[in-house]
Amino acid sequence: MKPDVGIRKAQKYLLEGSVDIVICGAGSNVAKALADLTKQYNVLFANYSMSDEATGKDFTYNSVRLAYSTSMIARALVYYVAQTKPFKKFYLINQDYSYGRDFAAAAKREVLRQIPGGQIVGEDYHPLFIKDFSPFLTKIKASGADYILTANWGTDSSILLKQRYELGVKAVVVNSALSNPTSIGEAPEAALGSIACDLYMVTIDTKENADFVSRWKKRYKGTLYPEPDQDSGKLYIGTKFLLEGIKKAKSVQVDKLMPVLEGMHQKSIKGDIYLRACDHQLISPQPATIITSKTYPYFGVITMIPASAIAIDEADIDNPRCKKK
Repeated sequence: MKPDVGIRKAQKYLLEGSVDIVICGAGSNVAKALADLTKQYNVLFANYSMSDEATGKDFTYNSVRLAYSTSMIARALVYYVAQTKPFKKFYLINQDYSYGRDFAAAAKREVLRQIPGGQIVGEDYHPLFIKDFSPFLTKIKASGADYILTANWGTDSSILLKQRYELGVKAVVVNSALSNPTSIGEAPEAALGSIACDLYMVTIDTKENADFVSRWKKRYKGTLYPEPDQDSGKLYIGTKFLLEGIKKAKSVQVDKLMPVLEGMHQKSIKGDIYLRACDHQLISPQPATIITSKTYPYFGVITMIPASAIAIDEADIDNPRCKKK
């Protein structure tokens, strides 16, 4: 999570000329630094971080974003709630750094846009990786909120679930990080009824995903990861997409590869995906569900939110390549 460290490590290999693709798995601050660095070397940068700016004002031609943006996941979560639940009161609690604040801003926009009469009844931010959520949960309980809308990840996700359950807070947790089996597995009873949405879930009901899961289980039987988690599926989808483009372009050079990737469609393990040409944002359907079981894989029936319901309009992207259209 330190941009200077990411730059130092990446630059070592870029200077040696031994790297064709740089991939960033998380950390928007690190991703921005790497996007700028790889632009200097004209090397492909595959970005899985979620800052809106990565495909907006900080866009670089050599970059592709193979995850959703902060605004896209906020839109997907609220869309699922709007389609499945009749309630209207939301309390926002998020980690106090750029991603948490950006998610909260996007979530507020989406609640007001998608849910007639939707209300934000409270909003709080906290330092990363705290141990005690009780002051916040007391406020949430008093607010009468129907939902706790959050992008908390890691222990901030699992501890929030456990302490909400212990304090008897009825508001349903709606979280972009709950497809991670570790977050649920630490307190499965406390997670029941919560809503999760992500790029991938192991129970997606497609023939392609069933085949992927079967092959994974055979290869990784007896290891720490006997079944694919959300990161495994996300990276598999993104890597397959890039490899198809590389095969078609017969090159990893940005100037030859990018015209092929722009607008390219592919049938993935979760349905049709494509790279939007103007901002290099991967557009795809997203799985969402309610946590219904205390045993793995925890998920209820998966709803696939269509890509068209999640994508942010080109005119709303702070990228002149898009606004020209």
